[in-house]
This record gives sequence, C-alpha cells and structure tokens, in this order.
Amino acid sequence: MKHATQSGTDTLGDVARLCEEHFRTHGLNIFARVRESDRAMDLALSSTAGDALTVVRCVVRIEPADYRALRTMLIQGDFNGTALVYTAEEQPHLSSEVPSYPLVRVDELAAFLSRDGAK
Repeated sequence: MKHATQSGTDTLGDVARLCEEHFRTHGLNIFARVRESDRAMDLALSSTAGDALTVVRCVVRIEPADYRALRTMLIQGDFNGTALVYTAEEQPHLSSEVPSYPLVRVDELAAFLSRDGAK
C-alpha cells in the first residue's frame, strides 16, 4: 500500500497544519490531532476558556462516512460542535448538520469557532 508520506508529500498533514495555524491565530487551542485514516485527519479544538469543544475533520474529498463519523462524535457527547474542511474544488454539501468549508475559507471557520467559544 502506498502512503502519501512515501512519496515525499503529505497533503492531508499539510492541510491539517494550515488549519491549525488559522485556529491558533484566532485563539483556539488544538488539544488533539488524530489521523483517522489515510484520507482524514481530526483536530480537536477548545476555546481559550476550554468550555467549547469542537472536532474539525480535514479531508481532500468529503465522503458520506465523514458526516456519519462527526455526527457520532456529537451524539456521544464529547464535542459541542463539528465541521469539515476539504481541499477538492467541487464538493457536494451532503448534510446540513455538519458544516463544511473549503480550505480557502478556513479563516472564516476559525473566526466563527472563536466567536462561538467566546459566548
């Protein structure tokens, strides 16, 4: 099996690091980073007060399983919110329960999470 890291590039890791930079810039804390699979990286975030916990899944292309996994995390009660960040240019929005953002709008997501956590 060929992994992205074997070719010298780790697109998913790069996407996650870029997201982390934007989240930190907006005062959010990243307290966990989990490579869920070869195609998905989950970032667990908290507000500076630590009361709003959010998981953001980073992917190249969204699949229905991403929505199911994030909804399950919400149902289990570990997180107050979820979101998806993707890099593929054309992505369908398959769920209204889980907001999805193209990577070019990650700063908008970070600002929203920062404001939401300040409430």
